[in-house]
Amino acid sequence: MADPADDTSARNRWLAINAARLGGIALTVLGIIVLSGEVELPRLVGWIALGIGLPGALVLPALLVRRWRSPRP
Repeated sequence: MADPADDTSARNRWLAINAARLGGIALTVLGIIVLSGEVELPRLVGWIALGIGLPGALVLPALLVRRWRSPRP
């Protein structure tokens, strides 16, 4: 049977990866909404949100997966 500490660690890592993904998606959507003019914020805020959100949704989860990957036997 697997060690409960390993299961907890795996669950926490899974949650962190998905939180990074969802946070990046939320920032990307916010940036798109601001750039479309639906929200009264400067366009620069939209570009910044988009610039941070896209890598946060696409690159950061992949980096976390690579860092936390189990060693190969």
